[in-house]
Amino acid sequence: MNTGKTDLEALKRRVGRRPFEDRLNLTGDNAPCPVHKSKDGTPVSLWKGDGGIWFATCHSKCDTTWDAIGFVEAVDEVDFKEAVARLGGKLAPTRRVEVEDATDETTPQPTLALEAWAKWGRELTEADVTRFEKSRPDSRTPGFAILKKLGCRVQGDYIGFPYRYGEKIYGVKLRHMDEKRFQWAHKPKGADAGMFNLETVDTAHWMGEGCAVVESELDAALMEESGFPAVSVPNSNAKFSDEVIEILTRASPIFLIGDQDTPGQACMDALQEHLPAKQAHRIYFDGAKDVGELANQLGEGFAAHIATLQKEAPHSTWGKRNIPLIQTLTSNEPKWVIDRLLPFGGLSILCSKQGGNKSLLALLAAKAITGAIQSPDDEHSTLAFDVSADFAADNHKRIPFDGTTFLGRAVPRPYPVYYIDRENGESEVTRRRLRIGLLARDNLRYWGDWNDWTDPRKATPDAPDDPRLLEIAAKEKAFFVFDSLQDWYGEISEIDNSEVVALMNKFKRLARVGAGVLVLHHDAKFGDTGYRGATGFVGVPDMSIGLEKNGDISTLRAIRFRQCANWLMDFKIHYTPHEDKVRTWSVEVLLDQTESDAIAAAKKEKAEKASKAEADALAVAELIEKDPYISQGDLARAMKTSEKRVKRLAGLEGWAPVRQDNGGWMWVKGKPEKDAPGAGVLRPGFSDPGGAGDV
Repeated sequence: MNTGKTDLEALKRRVGRRPFEDRLNLTGDNAPCPVHKSKDGTPVSLWKGDGGIWFATCHSKCDTTWDAIGFVEAVDEVDFKEAVARLGGKLAPTRRVEVEDATDETTPQPTLALEAWAKWGRELTEADVTRFEKSRPDSRTPGFAILKKLGCRVQGDYIGFPYRYGEKIYGVKLRHMDEKRFQWAHKPKGADAGMFNLETVDTAHWMGEGCAVVESELDAALMEESGFPAVSVPNSNAKFSDEVIEILTRASPIFLIGDQDTPGQACMDALQEHLPAKQAHRIYFDGAKDVGELANQLGEGFAAHIATLQKEAPHSTWGKRNIPLIQTLTSNEPKWVIDRLLPFGGLSILCSKQGGNKSLLALLAAKAITGAIQSPDDEHSTLAFDVSADFAADNHKRIPFDGTTFLGRAVPRPYPVYYIDRENGESEVTRRRLRIGLLARDNLRYWGDWNDWTDPRKATPDAPDDPRLLEIAAKEKAFFVFDSLQDWYGEISEIDNSEVVALMNKFKRLARVGAGVLVLHHDAKFGDTGYRGATGFVGVPDMSIGLEKNGDISTLRAIRFRQCANWLMDFKIHYTPHEDKVRTWSVEVLLDQTESDAIAAAKKEKAEKASKAEADALAVAELIEKDPYISQGDLARAMKTSEKRVKRLAGLEGWAPVRQDNGGWMWVKGKPEKDAPGAGVLRPGFSDPGGAGDV
């Protein structure tokens, strides 16, 4: 015999099915309801919940789920304390407070106004949702934000889901946060509670969207969270008034997604009878009993799967069947073939003047993109190799290739590369590949125009929408380099923007099918646009990059970036002597900054120069005040700068030269505009070196 307070959850686990079996005329796990003396043929179902606790659910008039204690209370018509005692338990002196109004008594309860609901219980918190989530290990639980948006509040151990439309709440369905236990509050016995989240139908109607009907408030919240308008029925044996049906049919189509068990499908069958045949569409799925389990199994793919199921509706429009919903788009960050340089599935253009090394840079990029390949010496190897220029020697040097970076930028994974060249000769390409250590790559193919007359079937394509290219892109997820763009103009004029846009969109289509496309283009001979021809050349691509060569320093800069913030990079290509026999050409990055950082650095440099100029001007003035007859040449030597600069620095402090030949300085007010003897006013205390006498 128990002598202390009973652990009620342990008690319910211990008694198991026995309290139900003692009070039910079971056939399997079903029996007529003994509470309302069921005669309608709808049975009570007996089932085992999470944590090993058994429950009974009446799917008919009672519309209630009981645990063992509640079932003994209802069937034996005893109070809570007596029910616990009949199960062999013992209560503490005071019973915990139950949820206000959470009963099934027959006394009608008044409906709530929104103002009253705002004061019911307390606000939902993230901690409540975290606690609730633990009781649903097999189903996804909607997030705090969506449950808050749908008006859920908390009283005691229950979350309240308001069934509302307009200004009134017609019932509150309560769900225990730790177990699958339901109760109703503020719902007159037998009254129609409508549907949960019914107001979403109006929004769906205004937006021209469909609406889903599910069987659980949580399933409706999950659908809404994923971007799909959804309502839920109060239970699997719900009755639907004409008013509710009229509101629901404002949305079109209506997707009926009940629980995949027999009661759930029976509920959707009954609802479908009230809906126009052309408007309602049933949705089924395998491997999960309801939307919550399906969402838990599919993870981030849930929204896309629901969208696929909906677009199969025979009465939906072409757009709804074929154009994806925004919430089904990828939630991943943009992917890069080379970080912040060449986007995956993107079109990039590199523009420079003749001799700007764009072809060499593109070949170096291709080397990095192809990444690790099988070594010719070991069929099981996954390493690639850089090879010395003296590749024919028996002792040529082989160095494991690190294909993870290019110009200091990450290369996340290798892709096959097709370099399509209609500008350079075969021997020149061979010279370049050997100088950069490209002895072999099993995923880098070079398609030169020298094939055009050796085998017409293998001739380089005349346009980027060549079916051969599209097939390669789709099947291999290849990256393409086109060298150079003018060789694919065809009949278009490079100054006709509409024709240019049409051409560039063909390159973009190829990029979207494969891993991406880089086209090389020339800069204008005159002006500073950074590219030749119409604006479409740089307006269509995802990344339009300018390459400028000044001496041995090359600069990459943004012409127009879509995929990332503008940046600026300086680099140098080193030409290592041949006797090194390791690598003839290599690249050294000197500067890699975002545009905002570059602007900030330029401002800082300007400020530092201004500060230095101010200090130098004070130093020049000090030397002049010590010797007003000092020449510009002596000043320049003292300051270790040019005569022109000391003259300007002196002017900043109000000094002007009197004569250029024999020196001498005159103090003037403000910065002198002309170098003329006698300009301004002689400074008191100094002699006029031009013969004016002492002042």
